[in-house]
Amino acid sequence: MNTLLKLKKINLKYQTGKDNINVLKNIDLTIKKKETVSVVGESGSGKTSLIMLIGGLERPTSGKIIFQDREITNLNEDEVSEIRKQNIG
Repeated sequence: MNTLLKLKKINLKYQTGKDNINVLKNIDLTIKKKETVSVVGESGSGKTSLIMLIGGLERPTSGKIIFQDREITNLNEDEVSEIRKQNIG
């Protein structure tokens, strides 16, 4: 398949005290191999959080992350680290 990365219905919430902050809500994104993508937006719009999810450094509250046809959402830290080491750098 030509898809490198797919995010399906990604939600990310941070808890601050008693409040939940919705950082990302129902994000769907498909990135094809050799495709160039830019992430732009205002300060506080979730750009860094999205990049952290894509890089496996953050876990979504809900949804699926699929990298090279393999769901990585629920992998343990060692498995995600190995994927980063072999594929991301």
